[in-house]
Amino acid sequence: MGGGKNCPILKGLICHKWQFGRYGNPYILKLKNNTIKDISPLNILRKGYSLVYSNGKIANQTADFEIDGELKIKVVDGEVHSSVRKIKKN
Repeated sequence: MGGGKNCPILKGLICHKWQFGRYGNPYILKLKNNTIKDISPLNILRKGYSLVYSNGKIANQTADFEIDGELKIKVVDGEVHSSVRKIKKN
């Protein structure tokens, strides 16, 4: 590399490599940030899902419920309290 012609380009490449090494790949950082957002419990609730608690624990199968048992259903903007009237297993 002769002369001063390539110096600005070389300087830019060195600067880019230094920043890349210092701050990491911006695309990877954005991907990781989006992944964290996607699995965030609050964002899951925003998508229309809810969390159902029975006996203070998250319930995900019929065995977790009992007739007249109290339920707490967590939705994006609060909670709903209810009770079990019927259990039907598939």
